[in-house]
Amino acid sequence: MLTAQASDRSGFSKPGTITAITVYITIVGAVYQILLRHIWHPTGLQMIVDELLHSVNPLLVIFYWCLFERKGLVNYTQISGWLIYPLVYLLFILARGSFSGFYPYPFINVTEIGLAKALINSLLLLLVFSAISLLFIFAGKLISKQMQRNAVTN
Repeated sequence: MLTAQASDRSGFSKPGTITAITVYITIVGAVYQILLRHIWHPTGLQMIVDELLHSVNPLLVIFYWCLFERKGLVNYTQISGWLIYPLVYLLFILARGSFSGFYPYPFINVTEIGLAKALINSLLLLLVFSAISLLFIFAGKLISKQMQRNAVTN
């Protein structure tokens, strides 16, 4: 069991960490619902797991963010750091795909759509990451201000 001191040293105690994770899983859910759901038709237990991963989990993480992120302390300047993870993941996928020919998503499948189109799609996805990040920070600041106002008036 983690002590309070150990958990304070974890990345989860830093304002913005929960927001970054929430952005990541929101993007996972959105990309799946918009771009991938129509090409993947799981059945049985895989269908249940798929729904939990791509539909239920993003909603639960957003709920967790609402309850536990210190939203007023999250800054817009953190977004550039949050983009490192998706960029590294993208580079890994492109590098692995160049050797194996396997790309896990059709919108970055260099073999089928070409490198230029895959890079354009990747840039668009990074812009979506940035926009969703901005949205969460903005919403978080509004929620934080409203909670402060409610605390003062009560």
